[in-house]
Amino acid sequence: MSYPRLFDGTASDMDAFADALGRGVLSDATSCTVTEQLNGEYELELTYPIDGQHFELIGTGKIIAARPYRNAPRVQPFRIYAESRPLNGEVTFYARHISYDALGVPVRPFVAASAAAALVTLTQSVVIQRPFTFATNIESAGNFALERPAKLQSVLLGTGEGSLTAAYGGELVRDGYSISSSCSGAAQTGAPASSTAATSST
Repeated sequence: MSYPRLFDGTASDMDAFADALGRGVLSDATSCTVTEQLNGEYELELTYPIDGQHFELIGTGKIIAARPYRNAPRVQPFRIYAESRPLNGEVTFYARHISYDALGVPVRPFVAASAAAALVTLTQSVVIQRPFTFATNIESAGNFALERPAKLQSVLLGTGEGSLTAAYGGELVRDGYSISSSCSGAAQTGAPASSTAATSST
């Protein structure tokens, strides 16, 4: 049985998320559900009793490390962004995958002639450096142009001009601080082939 664990909001070591106890094991969780949609939502919901162990440490900005689905190869970090009011002695915490930390980063205009070149240039074009890496196994050629500054979210996940997904296709794979565009995202991560996976980590 794999219980979710709580970490400070400044934690960023994937090995620590996998092996360390952090601020504590959230073993009293009544539910911990992760939902991931293809090129879309990747969120966690944790319901915890207000008299549970470490409850007073859980809060907005903290990171919950949990396996996104049963038998997942490793845990993933999720940052808490909201919580419910207490109901029947429990509070539900809402967290987004750590990759969301990068989506608001501004990107300078750039051009590229292939998917691989676009990801390399994207790394050099982000205005605010974060501990994220970008990669792709897509070999498609074709000109890409980001003509005006944009947020990283629209560059990676947009549907119109200035979107790498629209230009080259592929599935976004989010693994800790690594964001990659893959010909087959499910095959890369071992995730279920369905577009949504919701499982309990408790």
